[in-house]
Amino acid sequence: MILYLDFDGVLHHDDVRLDLHNRPYLRGSGTLFEYADRLTQVLAPYPQVKIVLSTSWVRVKRFSYAVGRLPVELRQRVIGATWHSRFMLDDELLDWWLNTATRYEQIIRDVRRRQPQQWLALDDDAEGWPDSASAHLVCCDSRLGLSESRVCRELEGRLAEFHRIGITGEGGTMQATGVGRPHCAKALTTKNRARVAAMTAKAKYAARNGTRWFSSSELLAQAKLQGLLTIPTPSEWTTHRRMFAIDLDGEPRFPAYGLDPLTFEPFPAMAAILDILEGRDAWFLAVWFESVNSYLGGVCPREVLAQDPIRVISAAQNEAAGIIHG
Repeated sequence: MILYLDFDGVLHHDDVRLDLHNRPYLRGSGTLFEYADRLTQVLAPYPQVKIVLSTSWVRVKRFSYAVGRLPVELRQRVIGATWHSRFMLDDELLDWWLNTATRYEQIIRDVRRRQPQQWLALDDDAEGWPDSASAHLVCCDSRLGLSESRVCRELEGRLAEFHRIGITGEGGTMQATGVGRPHCAKALTTKNRARVAAMTAKAKYAARNGTRWFSSSELLAQAKLQGLLTIPTPSEWTTHRRMFAIDLDGEPRFPAYGLDPLTFEPFPAMAAILDILEGRDAWFLAVWFESVNSYLGGVCPREVLAQDPIRVISAAQNEAAGIIHG
């Protein structure tokens, strides 16, 4: 059995924000994950229950971070999430996820992929849930979450019922969902996949050709040519998250726009941006720096990084989503 678990409005008050250092904090009353132990207690009689995270924490802060904030008893049950970073490379799926899909549609997409015998969702978002699937939702008050005894009793009752069904063999995956394929969660056709692949390739091409990408040897050569006393250490930049590199022709290459032309060292703002966009891969970063950004007035982040690093840092915070909810 799978439990689809939301964080905000379930394990704590729903009013969660990100501070200037991209760290989640609770603006509402209480503390983060203050009700997690209650969930641990409710699940204790059911060791077979696994957890799939259905929270936007996975998208905003990455999967490993979200899992790591849970108590160890819950952490050991987690087998995945409804969100996956590869969605960032699929424009159609990403647009559906961010702008169209309800929480129910996100969950049911995962249900169809995993095909669990039984499943249940613990969430504070009941929008879009059809009556035929209402037995699979335990809905919390966004302010109270699992602190409300009514919710705990309902969750206990649903778990016991699903456990009984599992033992007797009644029901099943499709009977349990009680719904057909949601119209928004359409499968990508071969044509759509080809279009998305072409768009991804086009974005990567623009990122690759929009600036010069230095190899480590080229950076050392440039430093020597200018007589710099401090020699750049590109191998340490990525290790300490001061710079990112994409793989070109089998070796890491570093973007010229991220380097101070006088010292050939990364601009200090790069470390802040990489911290904010933690979890994004190198090609995502390359495409983001090369893409027109409405927050920056229609220019690319790479074009203004040297002149106005604070604005680019703010644009990165906007990209990472200033408000976590879910």
